Amino acid sequence: MERNCEKCREVLKPSNIDKWRFSFIGAFIVIIIFNPLTFNITQNIFKNVLNKSKCPTIFGYILHTIVYLLLVRLSMEF
Repeated sequence: MERNCEKCREVLKPSNIDKWRFSFIGAFIVIIIFNPLTFNITQNIFKNVLNKSKCPTIFGYILHTIVYLLLVRLSMEF
C-alpha cells in the first residue's frame, strides 16, 4: 500500500493566517517574558537573576529563554 505523501503535506501545511497567529503569540510572549517586571519577579524567587545594577545575568537570560521556549511550544497546542 503506497501513501500519497504530497497530499499529506498539503493537508498538514499551516495557512498564512496560522503563521501570523503564531507570530503574534510569539511576540506577545517575548514582551511578557523579557520585560523588567518579570525579571524582578524571578529575582525574588531565584535571587540570582539580576546583578547589583539590576541588569539580567546570564542565568536570568537562560531561565527566561527556557520559559519562552516552553510557552511558545505550549501555544502551538492551541
